Amino acid sequence: MIFKRPLLFLILSASYPLIQSHGQTATVPLGACNSSVPTLPLVTVVAQKKAGEGTAFNNPSGYSPLEAKGATRTMAPVMETPVSEQVVAQKILKDQQVVYLDNAIRNVSGVTAANSAVGGPGFDNFSIRGFDMNNLTFEDGFRVSKQNIPFQRSMANVDSVDVVKGPASVLYGQGQPGGLVDIMTKKPLDRFFLSLGQQIGSWNFYRETADFNAVADKAKTLLLRFNVDQQNSDSFRNFISSGRLGLFPTLEWKPTSRDHAIVELGYLTGTQTADNGVPFLTNGQVAPVSIRNNYADPGANGGQLRDFWVKANLTHEFSDALALHAGYRTEFLSSPINSYQYYLGQVGEDGMLQRGYTGQTVNRQWNQEVLADLTARFKTWIVKHELLAGFDFFQQSLQYNGQYPTGYGLGPAINIYQPNYGQPLPSFDPSLTTNTYANQTSYGAFFQDQMELPWKFHALAGFRYDQASTGNSFFGTNNASIMDKPPLTPRIGFLWNPLQPFSLYATYTANYGITPLGARTQDGNPLPPQTAQQWEYGIKGEFLKKKLTTTMSFFTLTKDNIPTTDPANPLYTVPIGQARSRGLELQAAGEILSGWRIIGAYTYLQTEILQGVTSGNGLYLSGSNLKGMPLPGIPQSFGSLWSTYEIQSGPLKRLKFGAGVVGQTSSQAYATLYDENFQPLPKPLVEQIAGYTVVNAMAAYPFEVGKVRMTAQINVNNLFNTTYYSAVSTDMAQPGAPVNFMASLKAEF
Repeated sequence: MIFKRPLLFLILSASYPLIQSHGQTATVPLGACNSSVPTLPLVTVVAQKKAGEGTAFNNPSGYSPLEAKGATRTMAPVMETPVSEQVVAQKILKDQQVVYLDNAIRNVSGVTAANSAVGGPGFDNFSIRGFDMNNLTFEDGFRVSKQNIPFQRSMANVDSVDVVKGPASVLYGQGQPGGLVDIMTKKPLDRFFLSLGQQIGSWNFYRETADFNAVADKAKTLLLRFNVDQQNSDSFRNFISSGRLGLFPTLEWKPTSRDHAIVELGYLTGTQTADNGVPFLTNGQVAPVSIRNNYADPGANGGQLRDFWVKANLTHEFSDALALHAGYRTEFLSSPINSYQYYLGQVGEDGMLQRGYTGQTVNRQWNQEVLADLTARFKTWIVKHELLAGFDFFQQSLQYNGQYPTGYGLGPAINIYQPNYGQPLPSFDPSLTTNTYANQTSYGAFFQDQMELPWKFHALAGFRYDQASTGNSFFGTNNASIMDKPPLTPRIGFLWNPLQPFSLYATYTANYGITPLGARTQDGNPLPPQTAQQWEYGIKGEFLKKKLTTTMSFFTLTKDNIPTTDPANPLYTVPIGQARSRGLELQAAGEILSGWRIIGAYTYLQTEILQGVTSGNGLYLSGSNLKGMPLPGIPQSFGSLWSTYEIQSGPLKRLKFGAGVVGQTSSQAYATLYDENFQPLPKPLVEQIAGYTVVNAMAAYPFEVGKVRMTAQINVNNLFNTTYYSAVSTDMAQPGAPVNFMASLKAEF
C-alpha cells in the first residue's frame, strides 16, 4: 500500500491560493466539456467549449459522440464510416464512476470480460467478437502491449474509450481480429481549472484524484495538464489487495496556428495481487465454496509494478487541406513476483487441489513505436477524397526469469474445504531456472482513402504492407527467429445514406494477426502469424436531432493459423487451428428526452472451433479434440443497459439518478483429462459457469460552497447481491463482486 490518508483536502488547501490568484475560481461551469484534443482541421469538430473535463467530439447528447477516430485514424462522422464503432464518452465514465477499463467497455456490444490463464482481475483483458485480445490495447492510436503484466491501467487521465469492432490491422498492425480498444487521453485546455475528487467504497477502497490545467502565457501557446491518481483497496476475495500512485503530466506547445506539439508522460507504481478465482470439480462444476475463498497462500501472487512511458506527437499543417503528423511512444515495465501460485487441474473427490509454484519471477518489458502519416483532402471530378498514407515501426522486447521446483512447478496440494496455508514449498531445481527472452520488430506502411461519392454514397478503401521478425529463447536455448512478409492486408467498405436518419453499409476486412511468442514447431521455428477475414453488414441511425444514435450489425469472422498441438509430438505446436464467430450486435446511446440519457448494447454470438486442438485463447490443450466446440469463455448472448435522468426544474433541479443492468448467458472452458497412464484423453472436460443478471444504481447532486462547485455521488453495484461468476478459463472461474458501493465528493474551481 502507498498511502492511507485521503488527499482531497490536503491538495485543496495547497492549490486553492494558486488558482485564486489567476481570478479563475468562478469560471468553471458544472459538467463542462473541452475541445482541445488535437485534430487535423480537415474535419470540422463542433465541441462544447466549456472548462473542465469531457470529450472533444461533437456530442450533443453527452452519451453518443457523432465523430470517432479509431476506425479511420482521422476524425470522421460515424454515420459516414462503414465500420461498427462505439465511443464511451466522458459523461458515461463519470456517471458510472468507472475506475477500471473493463467497467467502461461493458457498455459496448460484442465485448466480454476475459479470464485467460494470464487474465482475471489485475489485467486489462477482454474478448471482442469472441477472440481474446491478450492484454492488447491502444492509446491515442499507439500500441500498448503488456505481456503477463498484472496491473490495470489508471482511468484518471482517460477522456473517452473508442471501441472498433472487427479487424483493424490494416491501420494498426498486428492484432487480434475481434477489434481494438483505443483509449483517448485528456489533453491540455486553454484555460485554468482545478478538479479534486475523493472516492471511498467497499472493502477499504480509497481513491484520490486531481486534474489541474494551467496556461503559461497570455498568447496561450504553452499549456499544461497534470492528472494524479492515488488508490488503495482490499477485496471481497481473501488475500487480494492493490495500491497505486499514478502521475500523468501533459505539455502542449502551439508556436503558430498551424503547428503544435504535445508531450505526455506517465508514471505508475504500486502493488496488485493476481487472482486465480475459484477452482472446478472433476465433473466440470464450480467448487461449492464461498466466493471469498482464495487457495493461493497469503502474500503470494503480489508484484511491485513500475510502468513509465513517454509519448510525443507533432503536427504541421501545410494548408487547410494538407497536414503531416509524426509521433513516438516508448514504455518500460517491470513486475517482479516473489511467489506465484496457480491451480493445476480440478479438485479431487477428497477435496485436494494441486497447485503449481514459481518463485522469484521477473517480468521486464520495453516497447517503442514510431508513427508518421500524411493526410490530404481534395476533389477529383465528382468524388471528394480524404487520403491517409503512413508508416509505423514497433519494437517489443520481453525478459522473463523464473525459478521452478522439480516437476516444472509442482507445489503443495491444498484441501479446499479445510485449507492449510503456509505449507513448506519445494526447493528449486537450478537446471529449471528460466532465462527467457522474446523480441519482435515490425514495420508497416498503410494507405487509406475515404471517398464521398454522388447520390449519398461513401466508400472506404485501404491496404497495408507489413514486415515482421520474431524471435525467442527458452531455458537458455539458442534464439530462434522467423521473418514474415505477409501479402497486402486489404479493407474495403461501402455506405449509403438513402434517407437522412439511416445509413446502410457493408465491409470486407482482412487481418494480420499476432505471432505467438514462445510456441515452436518441431523443426524449432516459431509459428507464423495468425490471419483472419471478416464480412460485415449493418445499418446506422441518428434520431432526435442527432441526440440518439443506433447501430445494428451482422458479421462473420474467421481466424486461421491458431496454435494447436502437433499430433506427431505434443511438445510442439503447429499452425492449423481455425475458429469462426458470427452474430448480431445492437447498440444505442443518447438522450431520449431532456435530461434522460441511455446507453444499451446487446450481442448474439455463435462461435465454433472449426479445426485443430485449441482453447481459442492462444493456448492449447494437449490431446483434446475441440473441433465443433464454442470458443472458451464466450457466452452466446450478453448485453447491458444503463439509463440516467437529471431533474430539469423545481427544488430538486440537477439531481441525477439512474440504474442499469448487465447480464449474459452461460459460458464454458475446457480442460484435458488423462487416463491411468497419464495419457491425454481425446474428449476434454467441459467446465461451465451459469448465466447471470446484475443490477446497478446511482444518484448524484451538484451544489456550491462559496465559489467552489461540488458534486456528491453514490453508486451501488450488484444491488440485489447476486452470486455469480463473470468469466471462466481452464480450471478457474472468476466470481463477481457481491453488493458494494462507491461514494465520491468532487470539487471544481
